[in-house]
Amino acid sequence: MTKRAPYDPAMSSLRPRPRPRISTAERRIRLGRRHLLAPSTHATTLAVAADAVVALHATDAATVFLSARARLAETDIAAVEHAL
Repeated sequence: MTKRAPYDPAMSSLRPRPRPRISTAERRIRLGRRHLLAPSTHATTLAVAADAVVALHATDAATVFLSARARLAETDIAAVEHAL
């Protein structure tokens, strides 16, 4: 039988801790903030908005403008075209 090492308080921080439980509602809130979809998190430029989601995806020409508009505080078509 092996002998257990004595308790060392310095090692207590290395023990795995239980993961916090995150509800579906909390996940949606976090995702909305991360992707700048929450009104309080809107970006000021298209570059910042694209960085928040890695890239803006478009299946047709209008989709990229809609995606940009959802994430920007203020913008117009010319500004989005210029940024692209």
